[in-house]
Order: sequence, then C-alpha cells, then structure tokens
Amino acid sequence: EELIEDDPKLAKMVTFLVLFSPLEVTLSPGETAELKKYLSKVTMIIYNHLLSKPEYDNLKALDRLTKLGYIITRLKKSAEIMKMKSISPKGLDFQFDSQDFSSIELCQW
Repeated sequence: EELIEDDPKLAKMVTFLVLFSPLEVTLSPGETAELKKYLSKVTMIIYNHLLSKPEYDNLKALDRLTKLGYIITRLKKSAEIMKMKSISPKGLDFQFDSQDFSSIELCQW
C-alpha cells in the first residue's frame, strides 16, 4: 500500500503533520499546548479528507492515520542518522557528508 496513494492534497497535509510532530524537543507548557492545538487540527483535516473518499470508513481512516504516525517517526529517525552519522555502504569508497545537504535545492509544490 502506498502511503499517499497519488493524492496531492494528502501529501500537503502530511507535510504539515510532519512539521507539527517534533520528536524529543523540550517545549514550555504553553508551546506544547499550542503545538498540540495545530497537530489536532491537521490530524482532523487528514481524517476528514480520508473519510470523504468513498472507499474509506471510520476504521480504515483511523488505521491510515496510525500508519502515517509510524512513518513520521521512521522519517525523523532516518533524518537523525543522516545528520549525525557518516553513512558508508559496505564495499564502496563512499562517505556521506551531512554538509552535502546545504547544496540540495528543494522543489516547491
């Protein structure tokens, strides 16, 4: 199953979900409340979007949201690995330098 299922609206909403889902960040109680407010809104927007599709019912929409949450955790862990550690595939004389990211241009939607 593809995570986004070629749905550009869902892709944009997932981007916001990722932005409002920091891991292991120390926030003040006020910041935490504000963050949770936005996270709740984005989550409900995604849920309503999924539920609006004919093939989705409540259980399938909730299951999909759960899978998105797991993916976000894995994406953040992957980013931490790329940022903090040198990646060197076995058998290759390749060293990954986290500074290489500064030259990558991101496309806009």
